[in-house]
Amino acid sequence: MTPHHEGNLTVRSMKRFALLLALFTLIACEGDSGPTGPEGPAGSQGPIGSQGPGGPPGVSNLGIVSASATIPGATPSDTIPGQIQLTVRVDCPTGKKIMGGGYSSTGDRPDAVQVYRSFPSDDASWSITANNSYVGPSTITAFAICAVVS
Repeated sequence: MTPHHEGNLTVRSMKRFALLLALFTLIACEGDSGPTGPEGPAGSQGPIGSQGPGGPPGVSNLGIVSASATIPGATPSDTIPGQIQLTVRVDCPTGKKIMGGGYSSTGDRPDAVQVYRSFPSDDASWSITANNSYVGPSTITAFAICAVVS
């Protein structure tokens, strides 16, 4: 080998050695982590995402409807006061379903009205069945809470 050629091998070998030493230092001589740096600025807003799935069915257009009827009072010839029963039914508007219902009574003695049943007649109406134990007439009003259900 010529001295010039030997010099090139030595330089090349030293470069390889220095590279391996630097790599070894990075891998094997890792020190403790430093403290966490300050938080960086917020990034720009990302693109708008796709529309999510539709929500669950819901209720809308809630409203109250009513119907009234007069229950005659008991007469002296009645052997059992309040034997006249009356059923009042109130229907929801077309397209609405019954959510609930109730009643009220008016007259000289609204407390004399006895309600035996207050119930949903079907999915779009509410009914009450009552009688009047007082001698004077009373008015009974059925209320229905109605809504569109989707």
